[in-house]
Amino acid sequence: MKHSKLLLVFLVTLLRRTNSWRSKPARDHWRQHGPPAGQESPHLGLGRSKERVNVVVGSQNASTVADDKGHWETMIGPLKAGGPLEMTISGTNTLTIKNILVGEVWVCSGQSNMEWPLINAKNGAETVAQANYPEIRLFTVQKATSDSALDDVKGRWVVTSPDNAGQFSAVGYFFGRELNQKLKVPVGLIHTSWGGTPAEAWTSHEMLSNDTRVETDSRIATRKA
Repeated sequence: MKHSKLLLVFLVTLLRRTNSWRSKPARDHWRQHGPPAGQESPHLGLGRSKERVNVVVGSQNASTVADDKGHWETMIGPLKAGGPLEMTISGTNTLTIKNILVGEVWVCSGQSNMEWPLINAKNGAETVAQANYPEIRLFTVQKATSDSALDDVKGRWVVTSPDNAGQFSAVGYFFGRELNQKLKVPVGLIHTSWGGTPAEAWTSHEMLSNDTRVETDSRIATRKA
């Protein structure tokens, strides 16, 4: 489990995009939600080349200019835990995102133990039926493979409810629920696990190529085969 000190998360109301504006907040999966509390957090997106972008969250605002490829990033914060807040992003067009919460953000990653769904846990059906936590937001990264690093993922944020919690990581859910109950702050959980995958599958080709231990292991495995 990794504590993410990254971007805006949480999102609940789906973002409706218009064809008239290419600019969008940190990728499509940033559908309304919120950033980590008590620190600055990056807000990023894609617009037109050299487009000036202004971001307002609550009473704070920041401006930046997109690079030649349209990528932009700016910092907002620190913000107090809580909400809901609104975020407005203005450039060629204006986009308002509602129901933003500020709090803990954790990445839940691993293999089959992390992937095990809540509904299959001990007393899973009862736990799922009781899973009503508006301040806990869940995001499951859709599985995908690639020969190179990707700068985006597919998935969507949902509010923790009996309809959404059953297939989420059991370990992640219990961890996030305890944080929410003890710290009394919103919690965002990003579930990205894949049972049975080797460590090499999560490591870049460049890193593996530069590690002589991996090369040695690979030759030994080839000879045994």
